[in-house]
Amino acid sequence: MKGSNKLVLLCIFISAAMVIAGVFLPLTRIPLYGDLTYNRISPYESYVVILFAILGPVLILVKKHRLLFLAPIGIWVTLLFPVIESYLKPEKTGFLGKMGDKVTSAMQDQVVNLLLDILELSWGGYLFIAGLLLFTISSVLRSIK
Repeated sequence: MKGSNKLVLLCIFISAAMVIAGVFLPLTRIPLYGDLTYNRISPYESYVVILFAILGPVLILVKKHRLLFLAPIGIWVTLLFPVIESYLKPEKTGFLGKMGDKVTSAMQDQVVNLLLDILELSWGGYLFIAGLLLFTISSVLRSIK
């Protein structure tokens, strides 16, 4: 039992590093635009993802294992924030307001489509998704033990 605990804790540390690195690595390449990273598309949200990824190992170090489930939940809510926001935000009126919404949401829609269509991901996208899934599973497993 003790060996499996150490393995889960090691998975949390490694997967947190994978998520943090994946934020800055190329998700895909778009012609004329170049490499598309999560940080390049949503810089503020990417730093929130990094903070939540750091929260997991910090909670382990301060012996608050029961709260570990909060770190992956925070990451998933941050990643889904543009979708949640689009449902909650009132629609803008006027031509310029609508065009501004379309332009800002186009890049965020590209990330959502990339994450759903795993065949178009670059190596950084695979690392990010693998780290995120491993971080989620290992954090939840450790928080319920």
